[in-house]
Amino acid sequence: MKIPPFMFQTIIALSRRLPVYLLMPKKSRKESMKDLYYGYYKKYDKLLIKIKKNGFGNISCNDLKTIIPFLEKAGHHEELYNCLAAAIKDYPDNSFFFMYFAQYYHFNNNIAEAMKMAARSVELDPKNTQSAALLITLKYKKSSRKEADSFALDLLKKYPLNSKVLWSICYQCINREQYDRIVEIWQTALKTSSNPDRDYVQTVPTVVTAAARANLFKEGIDLSFKASLKYLRKEVVLTKFPKSLRNKYSDNAIRDICEVFETCRVPFFFAAGTALGFIREGKVLEHDADIDVGIMEKDWAADIIMDAFNRHPHFVLENPHPDNPKIGLVHCGGADIDIFRFYRESNSLYHNGGFVRWKNSIFNLKRHCFNGIEFYLPDPADKYLTENYGNWKLPDPQFDAFLYAPNTEVTNKEYLELNVARSLYKSLIYNKKTKTLRIVNDYKDFISRTPVGKELLRYLIS
Repeated sequence: MKIPPFMFQTIIALSRRLPVYLLMPKKSRKESMKDLYYGYYKKYDKLLIKIKKNGFGNISCNDLKTIIPFLEKAGHHEELYNCLAAAIKDYPDNSFFFMYFAQYYHFNNNIAEAMKMAARSVELDPKNTQSAALLITLKYKKSSRKEADSFALDLLKKYPLNSKVLWSICYQCINREQYDRIVEIWQTALKTSSNPDRDYVQTVPTVVTAAARANLFKEGIDLSFKASLKYLRKEVVLTKFPKSLRNKYSDNAIRDICEVFETCRVPFFFAAGTALGFIREGKVLEHDADIDVGIMEKDWAADIIMDAFNRHPHFVLENPHPDNPKIGLVHCGGADIDIFRFYRESNSLYHNGGFVRWKNSIFNLKRHCFNGIEFYLPDPADKYLTENYGNWKLPDPQFDAFLYAPNTEVTNKEYLELNVARSLYKSLIYNKKTKTLRIVNDYKDFISRTPVGKELLRYLIS
């Protein structure tokens, strides 16, 4: 069943006031809904006060399972460690607590301890796929590429259709050999699945990521088109929600980003959608996918920046895309962060996004204050935002900076076409009808280039 936008907003509103999370079958959605409910009634704060006052002696296992994710996301570093230490002492056979201890050590860049905790978590509960996925991520940080690839493939065979595990290996893919092995395991599992079409459509975006990172664009396009076609034929009923900053402690992330840059003394500013949010609405846009940070070329010092964020307990560095020089981070609250290098050519400033780059007129920086924190935004704001978004004063949650920003210049046409196929899939799954129609009209010739694309187009225009 597709959920209309108005109904989605109603569900969010109800989830803040009623314990709707208890009715959610899917764990990830249950946690999101629980956060809304607990946040509205300040239940997390009450639990935290109770812990600080009485210690951990009178805290039940369920209360610990409730407060620990909050402590991690809200950045209560000391309380999180104490809570986890007490939890694994009192409940030494509970996989959940070892999983969060592994994540704690990961954010503290203690990879060896993180691996021990994640391995123990999987040992206690082989169905804990979040810990299995983390093990793969950690292995790539600790071991050689060859050793990590082999380890990841062996683990994937145990969880071949789990999105978290599949993502952790696909995100590390850099060549055809590894891609072919991933696809072989994935396709073998689909053949024995009780619902292969649903599992295909559910997991294909992750496999397409592997294709993109290995520069196998035709393969990724074909996979995306087939998934879209299965969905349109109604072979699959699937509801997904787009990635966003909603309920991801973005205000805390802004504070922590400023703190890190102040420590390493690298000048920075907030750019793109993050600048738009602060200028138009006075806050980070909830529907935005990530936080955008800019650094001028003269100030760019990748090693210093990465080292500074690596030392901060609220950030984890992501594996950079082979063709994209940006720095990627994940904040403990869940927000993704992209740090871009802004470089000058002639009388313009550019920053790159893998297969496109965005062009701006030379701009200055102006001090801005948010929640008592000071940072810089591009100035003059109206000119900068108009170049990026056109009519920036009118909110457009379906805006796509890669496909439709006025200042976009394509640097890799094959990669762009893969992104069109991915964006079409997402617009269908997320029920974004206006965006779907626009993609079809603008890229009709490209979509009809292959037999599966032609069939997909017939369904789209019928």
